[in-house]
Amino acid sequence: MSRSSNKHGLWILRDAVFLRAEGGNAMHQAPALYREAAGIEDTLQATDALLAPLSGHRVTVRLGFPWTRHVVVPWHPRLVSEAEWMAWACAASEEPGGEGGTIAGDDRDKPPHIALTAARHGAPRLAIIGSTPLLKALIAQCQSHRVHLTAATSTFAYALHRYRRELPVTGCALAMLERGMLTCALRDGPSITAMTTVAAQTDVSPQIHAVLRCLALAASAPAPDTVALIGDAAAPDERIHWLGDHLRAIGEGGPA
Repeated sequence: MSRSSNKHGLWILRDAVFLRAEGGNAMHQAPALYREAAGIEDTLQATDALLAPLSGHRVTVRLGFPWTRHVVVPWHPRLVSEAEWMAWACAASEEPGGEGGTIAGDDRDKPPHIALTAARHGAPRLAIIGSTPLLKALIAQCQSHRVHLTAATSTFAYALHRYRRELPVTGCALAMLERGMLTCALRDGPSITAMTTVAAQTDVSPQIHAVLRCLALAASAPAPDTVALIGDAAAPDERIHWLGDHLRAIGEGGPA
């Protein structure tokens, strides 16, 4: 008899929340029950109901738009320690033009929750900025239900890590579709050099090219040769290559 996994991923998206088992014998493609949520109060009610039966289990939180945003932090040769990089990231996150704008439910008077991708000499780092009120409430819920919160990251960072081996090293940008939102990013090797998130249009293929052209112009960078797409497949396009799915299929009883 197979044992059920005690590791779970809690996905918090723009309009829904879902939980799925991970690790062990859990299937990556297993459908998930989506709970519709609009705003921070609905979202926290949904997460509390999902966490309540998981006492003693381990949960990783993955935040989608608008609960997280990303800022490309430029390389600086004088930055040595992680504390210096974090201070640089905090300053960069307050500059206009960052991806995603204001995070839903955030209080600008409180310090943001920031995580940085690994450092690479001469390359920018990606700052992942999460909603402070949401994360604090999730920590409290996990403590209340005796759930071990192992980590929190963005759905984009998760997708980037999941498909890292399939992404070409050079000349390829990245696009991700998630519940009506489109995230586009320019890459230089493994590093993200510019990115933005916008509402997805019905005909998304021309939109992907237009958004990436704007990013390239703003960054004084060459337009990408090809685009790797994660999420729903777009209309056939010789320059857009679909890598695979992103979110779990909707399980029985879940909303469409």
